[in-house]
Amino acid sequence: MTANLRRALAVGTTAALAFFGLLTVPAHSAPASTPASCAGVWVVVQSDEANPSSTKIGCGSSYTTGLDALQSAGFTPAGGAFLTQIDGLPTNPDWATNGNLWWSHWTAPVNPDGTLGAWSGVMVGANVNVSAPGTAEGWRLTVAGADGPAVTKVFTPASSSAPASSSAPASSSASASTSTATSAASTSPVAPSSAPTQSAEVLRAATYLSKNLPTADDGTGTFVSAALALSAARSCDYSTAIASLLASIKQQAADYVGNDPVRAANLTILAIAVGEDPASFGGLNLLPLIAAGTQPDGQVGAYASSYAQSLAVIAYVRAGQPVPAAVLANLVAGQDPSGAFGYTYVGTFYPDYDTTGLAIEALSAAHGDSTVIAKAVAWALSEQNGAGYWPNPYSPVDSTGILGSGLEFAGTSSGNAATWLRAQQLADGGFPASLDTTTSNVMATADAMWLLAGSNLMTVSSLRCSATTADPTVSISAGTGAATLADTGSPEDAPFGPLAVSMIVIGAGMVVLRRRQRQAL
Repeated sequence: MTANLRRALAVGTTAALAFFGLLTVPAHSAPASTPASCAGVWVVVQSDEANPSSTKIGCGSSYTTGLDALQSAGFTPAGGAFLTQIDGLPTNPDWATNGNLWWSHWTAPVNPDGTLGAWSGVMVGANVNVSAPGTAEGWRLTVAGADGPAVTKVFTPASSSAPASSSAPASSSASASTSTATSAASTSPVAPSSAPTQSAEVLRAATYLSKNLPTADDGTGTFVSAALALSAARSCDYSTAIASLLASIKQQAADYVGNDPVRAANLTILAIAVGEDPASFGGLNLLPLIAAGTQPDGQVGAYASSYAQSLAVIAYVRAGQPVPAAVLANLVAGQDPSGAFGYTYVGTFYPDYDTTGLAIEALSAAHGDSTVIAKAVAWALSEQNGAGYWPNPYSPVDSTGILGSGLEFAGTSSGNAATWLRAQQLADGGFPASLDTTTSNVMATADAMWLLAGSNLMTVSSLRCSATTADPTVSISAGTGAATLADTGSPEDAPFGPLAVSMIVIGAGMVVLRRRQRQAL
């Protein structure tokens, strides 16, 4: 993950998190001394980027999440999913006015002699990240964000009184760091496939996807969705399936994108999620293609779509690029007075759960107007039913996965949405497209993964695994891109959503018909 992206993840959500009055955990005292051993997770906190001696090391006896480990090690975090302060630092938690200070989050293996392996960037929120016992969680107050804490050792064997080493020089400072374009995760050790950190439900869903990869008829967009969902599982067990999907996507990238900026945004998100360069993905330089297809009023693509706008915003933020003001303004302008985002057909606005979920995610990531985010969140919560899901008549699993994960990313609980979602999982690990079927559906399963895995298009990232021999690539014939999949009732130009809305006049009334078809972007 690039430093710009890591900063964007932290900063882009700060306004929304503060607005919603996010959790500040009870105060604790910082560890007085470095423990000699730790049966849980080592927690390393460096509060001065240029001063390694500012590092404190504790032991997280409870480590269900990164936030839990930090708190149980004796530190006092504030800000919720994307921390704004640890032990009251920085004194001004507002990144925009404190000199651009933010807490970067890292993880590293701990060797038997107490030394640390390479730090790798944590790509999900602290309230989601699950640490494994015997590893280290690192936090560094930073401007540059290129490196983890400047610590080489967390304990010394056979010497309970020896302090942990923090003598390694800081590898970067606010004024000296220039390595902001290198992904921290790309230099991390190979993750063992035998040590998954996701829930059993997520791994079962990923296994279903890996055994039911899209076919040539499904189109490139479905390949992208499957690759992203498998990446969210964060397990090397699916690296072969991901590699096979990527090979096919790259092979058809030019034909798939053409002059479509929304498809370019879709591939930008994928490229960054799998640790590749969007400036050279499948022979394309993707970000300029987004800009080239943006209208003077900020509309991305030939047709107005808040879903498409949201994809473009997320692509810019993930790439560490400023979001053009007109693009962001165009997205905001798509909000209905009710707070919902959706689409307009023949002058009538239709609110849409999927679109609202992605808009919440995009606006939170881009440090958007907190009032706009709050209205969208309020509308979403008002639409959630007592069972915990969003009653999309076509595919509630998809909508609940997308909208629920968007709320969580913005720092608002999705209530019992995940509990309801788990109850929909079928015996083969997949999820149904509608409540009246017991057949698993690839797109419904991919969308369910977002909430179950605690991930989303802003944070999804595959593990960097050892080289594998990919299965033969699935050839996608030129010009494809449509698939018969689960219908969510989203607009036609939505990447995961269908599609055509037909207005038929019957006597004095009109009936809105939505084809039970879903088109991958």
